[in-house]
Amino acid sequence: MDQVAAQFGMDPARLLSARRDAVTVRARWVVMRIARNRGLSLAQIGAALGMDHTSVMHGLAQVEAKLAAAYQGGRHDSLRPLPMT
Repeated sequence: MDQVAAQFGMDPARLLSARRDAVTVRARWVVMRIARNRGLSLAQIGAALGMDHTSVMHGLAQVEAKLAAAYQGGRHDSLRPLPMT
């Protein structure tokens, strides 16, 4: 989580907060995808992020859709960090 937070230019605690701004949400999606690829269950990922497994399912579906759209459209930057506003 620390590495993802650093990549997105934020404090790791922000990933565990209730914030729903685009940058924080995208960073959480990345954490979810990495955790899932490492074999963690939806419940384990949710527990680590302070949410239930259905929220993790939704987040994973969103990140997969973004990735599929990016690769289909020839764009590979849809999950890059957004500028902080």
